[in-house]
Amino acid sequence: MNINLFKKKKIKIGIIGGKLQGFEVGYLAKIEKYNITVIDKRKFVIARIFANKFINFNIIKHLKKYLNIVNKLNYIIPTNENIQTLKFIFKHMDKVKCKILFDFNSYWKSQNKKISKEIFQILGFKTPLDNPRDPPFIIKPINKSGSIGVKLIKKKSELILPKNYLVEQYIEGPIISLEVIGDGYNYYTGIETKIHIDNIFDCYKVTTSKKNDDYRNIGIKIAEYIKLNGIMDIEAIKNDNNFYLLEIDARFPSQTPICVYHSSGINLIKELISINKKKITNTNFDNFCIV
Repeated sequence: MNINLFKKKKIKIGIIGGKLQGFEVGYLAKIEKYNITVIDKRKFVIARIFANKFINFNIIKHLKKYLNIVNKLNYIIPTNENIQTLKFIFKHMDKVKCKILFDFNSYWKSQNKKISKEIFQILGFKTPLDNPRDPPFIIKPINKSGSIGVKLIKKKSELILPKNYLVEQYIEGPIISLEVIGDGYNYYTGIETKIHIDNIFDCYKVTTSKKNDDYRNIGIKIAEYIKLNGIMDIEAIKNDNNFYLLEIDARFPSQTPICVYHSSGINLIKELISINKKKITNTNFDNFCIV
């Protein structure tokens, strides 16, 4: 008898982008003993340390090679925010046989901070005031992720607003992040994390934060509204007992998932795959909230 017939086949996952997002996915995929292929046009990227196979090429320039690689995998996950790369993956989705763990429709919405802020306001959630009269101000680009281009302006005379930027009220308080996973119908949250920021490294540390059902419900309601079919994170400033929503990003996060795993046992890449199979695996609902 061939005992190999009874061996469970390893899940084959492709990570397209080897920087911070790819590192988070690679780390969590390695824990689950997935077979990992990392693809990046740069030779020296941090996520390659987790790869069973690292392939160095630019997918945009080599469609045939890209399809030949990904069609041997079970899943691929874009872990970059290069718009041309994402548009390429989206354009050729119909040629890809494996599952793409990415919600392009939600991503296009979340990538535009003006649109996402309008969603928050439609749903009745608090956000920093637009175009405040008095400083300090926060300015941030409309179409860039995370803290890229975000600046604190302390004097009105220093306010020089580049094109396609928002001006918002500055609110003091910790930044609280939360992941939401959904399949378009069912939605789950991870646990709250606190983002520690300084002027040198931006986010230099991530720690856990207290469970807050109100914040989790905010995440669920946003996911329902955009019909999330993938993963997103939300970030908000907590001021007293209020959450002032800053942004959503409908892609795999680049700084919190490893903290979530070590503090709760929730492996977000495992759960993202599980929800695509219509079977969530984590049943610790004290940490993993289902609505």
